[in-house]
Amino acid sequence: MSRYLSPLVLSAILIALLAGLPVASVGFNLFLGGTSDTWNHLASTVLPEYLWNSLALCTGVGVGVAIIGVTTAWLTTMHDFPGRRVFEWALVLPLAVPAYVMAYVYTDFLQFVGPVQTALRDFFEWRRGDYWFPDIRTLSGAMLMFVFVLYPYVYLLARTAFLERAGGVLEAARTLGIGPWRAFFTVSLPLARPAIAAGVALALMETLADYGTVAYFAVNTFTTGIYRAWFSLGDRFSSASCCCWWPSSASPAAGPATTTPPTDIARPPAACAAAQHCWPRWPASRRWLSASCFPPACCCAWPSATATPSSAHAS
Repeated sequence: MSRYLSPLVLSAILIALLAGLPVASVGFNLFLGGTSDTWNHLASTVLPEYLWNSLALCTGVGVGVAIIGVTTAWLTTMHDFPGRRVFEWALVLPLAVPAYVMAYVYTDFLQFVGPVQTALRDFFEWRRGDYWFPDIRTLSGAMLMFVFVLYPYVYLLARTAFLERAGGVLEAARTLGIGPWRAFFTVSLPLARPAIAAGVALALMETLADYGTVAYFAVNTFTTGIYRAWFSLGDRFSSASCCCWWPSSASPAAGPATTTPPTDIARPPAACAAAQHCWPRWPASRRWLSASCFPPACCCAWPSATATPSSAHAS
């Protein structure tokens, strides 16, 4: 029996208990009585809004990070163009910027007194009311902030999957006469599907756990509802009930992340180099065209240069 109670096992049990205490406290607060009226009021008034906003936010963020992450991973892995080696690590930089800092920077940059609208008014001699400019502090704006910050999760996992699995399979596909687009959708993308699903699931969990961005943008989600129910209404039962509804917003996307590809094809030696050789090198003009696909994703790292070092993560 003593060999099962080694210091390593005891440390693992202790860490598991400490990590499970918050979940246990949520379950304990569900059995507190005398506060069901507040929960019934929330369920009949704001709960549908919390649910809709959370689902819409997860849908937009999931689609956005999947598109940007897979596209950038494929281009940096399978194509050669000027600046590719820089993009390989630069595309990871947005992970260093908290989403709420990104929200502050873009709000200050795009608001009415910000440099963008001020420059437009000075150049075209417009006044207030003469033009329309989109408001960044909306649900769609929150989606963009999360997409800009969280797409590296998908980029890193998808790029690893393309490097490990795509090389030899793409060579075989090319010898069978399959074109580049068809090979991508029928060979590489299905093999990388579990990695992409895992990255999207991580991004969705980060999205639902974030409080600073949605609170600053005045978007009512389960995160803001939990905070208000606990600290504004002083009702732990209602807060715990919102916590039980909260994971259901992202659980449909977490399931595919646990699936495995139908076959595990080992990557042959130097598969990365072979994969780049089996794809034709683009002419100079088309290489720059490929590089032009990156600014929408790479500009997300811009706030990291303007954010203050003293900022703390509010998620």
